[in-house]
Amino acid sequence: KIDYVAASDELSRQIAELEAAKNQAAAQQAMSKQQISRRNQQLRRDADSAVQRARELQGDLVNYRPALPGPDESVQLDTSLVMPRAQRQLSAEGGSATSYQMRQIGEDQA
Repeated sequence: KIDYVAASDELSRQIAELEAAKNQAAAQQAMSKQQISRRNQQLRRDADSAVQRARELQGDLVNYRPALPGPDESVQLDTSLVMPRAQRQLSAEGGSATSYQMRQIGEDQA
């Protein structure tokens, strides 16, 4: 004989577990949707801020007028940005720019 009471209790327990798992999955899905929504909102704010900053920078560039030397003024170059290695080596060796350039030409050809 089949024990209908035991089978009914087991079926009820399985249905209850299934309902609990379904509720848990729905809660997790709702939390995931909220997190995605918050992240999308943050990305939109960041993008809007970047676009606004780009517009400001573009406006700064449009209005930028570099000071150009007059016809009687000479242009001075800042070689510290261009040749820092050369300057360090020259000052350490006490040599001239020409001797350094000649050494560089020789190294390049070797």
